[in-house]
Amino acid sequence: MRVLYENSGAEDKRLVVDDELHGTDMLRRSPRRDRYPAMVTEFIEEHARG
Repeated sequence: MRVLYENSGAEDKRLVVDDELHGTDMLRRSPRRDRYPAMVTEFIEEHARG
């Protein structure tokens, strides 16, 4: 995951690591799941075109 992140050509990127889960399980099952939807929404809103 970190190698893919480091090699991404994106100028604005964010790596969010959950020590226990990955993918959609971070949004559904993580003890910190209350934080993730807002982070995703904020990132999309900042980068949405149109």
